Amino acid sequence: MARHTTALLTALALATCTAPPPESGASPGPERVEAWQVVESYKIDLRMNQLRSVEWLRQPGNEAKSMDEAAAALGLRELDAAPAVEAALEIARADPTDDLGFLALSFAFYEHRSLEDPKRQEHRDELFGLLEEHYIDDLRPQSTAPEPDPFRRGCRRGAGRRGRRE
Repeated sequence: MARHTTALLTALALATCTAPPPESGASPGPERVEAWQVVESYKIDLRMNQLRSVEWLRQPGNEAKSMDEAAAALGLRELDAAPAVEAALEIARADPTDDLGFLALSFAFYEHRSLEDPKRQEHRDELFGLLEEHYIDDLRPQSTAPEPDPFRRGCRRGAGRRGRRE
């Protein structure tokens, strides 16, 4: 039942998110669909493990125990995020600017932290490269005034630092 629901939700998301713009001839392609199914399967499995653990912790006598103890008691396997992160980066490499590419970058940004160090660094470099190449203008603070006054310039720097006096 869960696999059918996963496939149905994935097909629905892809139908709405990956429709190519009229001016481009690109299509989502079966590789991107299969890669997104890997990501969705990981997310569903992770959520199911969390729900099972929380339900176990709500039972009488288990309230003071941790999520790790719940996972061990239920025999839940620890999920490996590496295949899902790699699938998300594969989607983003194909087209990081469409909706599916953006969702894939977002997923990879948050989940790459759970990987071991050599892989994490490789994925971080690739991920930040894609973000810088395609979304750097969205990440920079936008200024509406051509010349802000010194007070505003100092406030925008934040973190308690003072602005320059002119």
